[in-house]
Amino acid sequence: MYFSGPAGSRVKGARKEKIMRKGIALALAVACVSMAQDRKDALRESLKDTAVGAGWFYDDLEAGTAEAKKSGKPMLVVFR
Repeated sequence: MYFSGPAGSRVKGARKEKIMRKGIALALAVACVSMAQDRKDALRESLKDTAVGAGWFYDDLEAGTAEAKKSGKPMLVVFR
């Protein structure tokens, strides 16, 4: 896609197009992350899991696994 303008502007137009594509991709990524967080919050609210007690690893399997290895205790994992 070329933008109209003086000679040599094709390079500038290509650069503008590249920047626009990156901007659109960034905007879509931010929107997806925001929607995912909203879904997690809605799920916690519907399951009444808004208050997680101390010692529980909610939504972080890697941290829970590391703590279980460190403490030598078994894990109970619930997937919903």
